[in-house]
Amino acid sequence: MLILIVEDDINKIAKIESFLKSEFINIQIEKANSYNSGLRKILFNKYDLVLLDMTMPNFDKTSSSSGGKLVQFAGKEILSQMKRKKIFIPVIMITQYASFGENDTLKSFDEMLKELREEFSTTLLDMIYYEAGKSDWEIEIKKLLEDFNVC
Repeated sequence: MLILIVEDDINKIAKIESFLKSEFINIQIEKANSYNSGLRKILFNKYDLVLLDMTMPNFDKTSSSSGGKLVQFAGKEILSQMKRKKIFIPVIMITQYASFGENDTLKSFDEMLKELREEFSTTLLDMIYYEAGKSDWEIEIKKLLEDFNVC
C-alpha cells in the first residue's frame, strides 16, 4: 500500500508516519510539504490513500525560501483539483486547526467538514482533528482505514 502524506509540519509528519508504520504492515509512505508538491505527486502517481493537511504553503520550504504564501484552504483546493481531474483516491483530511479562514470566510471544524463531505463525497473519507499530545487522531485513522478496507 502506498500512502501520500501532504503536510508542511515535519513533527506532525514524523508522528503520523511512525504511527502508520507501527500499525500497518506492507505500507510505503511518500511525503509532500506544500500545496504544489502535493498536487503534483497526486496528479502524476498512483496512491492508495492520501493524508492531507488543510492549511499549508504554496511551495516547499527551503533554507532560502519560506514556501511562499500560506494557503488557508490548500487541502480543499487539492480535493477540487482531484475532482476536476477525476482522480478518485481515498483522502483523510488531518488538521490541527479548529477553525479555518478569517473574517467573512471563517468556518468551524464542523462547518468545514460538512462542506467537504457534500462537495467531495466520492473521495473524502473523513476529517480528523490532530493534537500532538493526544492519541485520538490515531484511533480515528486506524478505524477509518479498517472500516474502509484501505489497509
